Amino acid sequence: MGNGSPHRSPSIASRGTGTPAPSVATQHQGDSLLRLAIYPPQPRYPWGDQEWTPARANLRGSRYGQPTPVDLHPAGATPDGLRDVAGNVWEWTSTPVLGDGSVIRGGSYRSLPLYARGKFLNAAPRDRASAGIGGHRRASAGIDVRVVWDL
Repeated sequence: MGNGSPHRSPSIASRGTGTPAPSVATQHQGDSLLRLAIYPPQPRYPWGDQEWTPARANLRGSRYGQPTPVDLHPAGATPDGLRDVAGNVWEWTSTPVLGDGSVIRGGSYRSLPLYARGKFLNAAPRDRASAGIGGHRRASAGIDVRVVWDL
């Protein structure tokens, strides 16, 4: 040891114990596993990784062209049973953006399926009223309930 430190390097510490010293590859694998434990992979859409179909969500290309009842697409439910998380109307979040706006997620009946993906974010002014954005501060937006959960 020679430097007065009570600690030994991994290669010295493993000698005579039968336990190999951790390699850089093993440490990298451990880091990857830790990252997966903290940030597990997310499915592409709320219902999973299957591509969008009109049975899963009210997006552009479905037959409605307007907001629909929130329980109309049971095939698009999350594994926990939440319905209508994607499509129909954008969902306001509490995440602020510059210019007195908020992040909106999920896409609307006018949105391409890309906008329904879990990693897609959009933003809108908080006072925005639109048939495609769920009610936030103005009741005139017309949509008050965004998600239905089967109990």
